[in-house]
Amino acid sequence: MGDIEPMIKIVFIGAGSAVFTKNLILDVLAYTELQDCVLALMDIDARRLDQIGQLARKVVEFKGLRHVKIETHADRRQALAGADYVITLFRQGGLEACELDVDIPLKYGLSQCMGDNMGPGGVFRALRTVPVLLDVCRDMRAVCPDAWLLNYVNPMAIVTRALHLARQPKVLGICHSVVNTAKELSEYCGVRHQEITYFTAGTNHLAWYLKLEHQGKDLYPLLREKMLDPQIHARDRVRFEILRHFGCFVTESSYHFSEYVPYFRKDPRLIEDFGIPAKMGYQWVVKNRKTQDREIDELISGRREITQGHSGEYAVDIIHSLETDCARCVNLNVSNQGMIRNFPPDVCVEVPCLVNRSGVHPVVVGDLPPQLAALNLTNINVHELAARAAIHHDRDLAFQAIALDPLTAAVLSLSQIRKLTDEMFASQQPYLHPGFY
Repeated sequence: MGDIEPMIKIVFIGAGSAVFTKNLILDVLAYTELQDCVLALMDIDARRLDQIGQLARKVVEFKGLRHVKIETHADRRQALAGADYVITLFRQGGLEACELDVDIPLKYGLSQCMGDNMGPGGVFRALRTVPVLLDVCRDMRAVCPDAWLLNYVNPMAIVTRALHLARQPKVLGICHSVVNTAKELSEYCGVRHQEITYFTAGTNHLAWYLKLEHQGKDLYPLLREKMLDPQIHARDRVRFEILRHFGCFVTESSYHFSEYVPYFRKDPRLIEDFGIPAKMGYQWVVKNRKTQDREIDELISGRREITQGHSGEYAVDIIHSLETDCARCVNLNVSNQGMIRNFPPDVCVEVPCLVNRSGVHPVVVGDLPPQLAALNLTNINVHELAARAAIHHDRDLAFQAIALDPLTAAVLSLSQIRKLTDEMFASQQPYLHPGFY
């Protein structure tokens, strides 16, 4: 095998997300069929690029696969040349811009936990991110036109929709919220995760467990019983409240989902009652970054052992299915081509997809229950305007996207939203495309 030329090139854009990249590399190398590969790591941060390069070579040494080729690149187009798969992982503007996403709205009384997918924070993250992803796509059309783009970058629904609007083919948006929540539901119900099956559909972070079964039996009656347990209820207050009033469990965590609807964060009393303080998610990201930096240094130095195990992410399983025809069904963000009938056409939806060598085949869902579709549509309105604002560098569309955000509209007047938006544009100029100014 060592004499065979590498057959697959996988490029990581934003590879400085080192622990995540390391886990995906281990996923690649766990599949015998993918081991003849080039792994091209690209990042604009020289220190982090060197760090992930060292760590990747350590992983290859750990696996005993010396024929695997590791490349590091500061030049994006160079990294992309000849790629078969491109995985995007970057955070445009870094943690500094993300802090502005939550701190400026908080000055106006708008409390966000994470601020990375909806609300002012999500819209501005899209404004920073979409122009860069469009540049990535232009490079791909030039040097790897047949490659798949596997996007992990948030705000997932907005950026994936923007790429579809820009006519970029072979784009998949990947999120782990469906799988992670399924594991939590199995814990709540006291059953093995491997024994439950489910069918989810909606939009990213606002998809619904339309079916939830344990060994073929409906699990919802047991889940409703378990949510009466104070200890279990305290772990997921927001989502249990949505289940109580809308009849279905949602795929994103209570703290994050609380930003997507107007019911849980519009005054301090509600925020305290539901245990979802401002900046909770952002502070977790900062703390996690410090923990990961320590872990990376320990892995490179050998003070921490590299361990093998599937990361739980979809990306490499998708690559394996496309390469080997080993069929899998995974939940992906794709363009709505009639899969959810009571959504507008072409919007970004998260639905089950069958993946095999012939491609990615979204499953037809039909109509969502009307109350669930109505909640989704309030978010889709924001996705649509924000995607267009990011593509066209249109400040008015950005303001209108924020003004239509359910939580923002529940807290602020239009004049306050305009002032907030102007302040965010002023503060984020270093991170935004010059076309906005």
